[in-house]
Amino acid sequence: LKDGVTIIGQEGKTILDGTGLRTRLLSCAKDCELPTYVENLVLQNARHYERGGAAWLRGKVIMRHCVVRGCSGLQCGGVLIKGNFPEASALGAKVEECIIHNCSATGHEWPDAGGVANFDGTLNHCTVANCYGDRYGGIHSESSVYACTFWGNRNEYGFVDPTNYVSDESI
Repeated sequence: LKDGVTIIGQEGKTILDGTGLRTRLLSCAKDCELPTYVENLVLQNARHYERGGAAWLRGKVIMRHCVVRGCSGLQCGGVLIKGNFPEASALGAKVEECIIHNCSATGHEWPDAGGVANFDGTLNHCTVANCYGDRYGGIHSESSVYACTFWGNRNEYGFVDPTNYVSDESI
């Protein structure tokens, strides 16, 4: 994604399919300093060898009304929200009113979050469902999460942390 760009698809009809590409579908090379919008896209079947199977969002990116499905990666299967901020920040990316489902992270690379790994952004009114991670099935969040639904997510049998982890400081 380039700084300040707006991508608006037709809801449910604009599909980015990663079948056979072995790369994430959306990625920011650096933190976006200008507001950057991604709306009404379906991201599916992305397979990345490390962070963020479908998307790695950094800086002032706002992802809204999107569906992420069937994606995988080593550290995070669906959406990774991580910029160069030293701690959780209002400057981090925002994911709003999105559905993230059937994603997986199975490379034994921390945090191994199947759906979302959120380090410095905001998740708002999202659903994360039927995701699998070696450590965290649905989400691992050290930042803000508001009014989201998590169901059917699974982690590896025997891992003692919750399947969906949101730090106390982020609520």
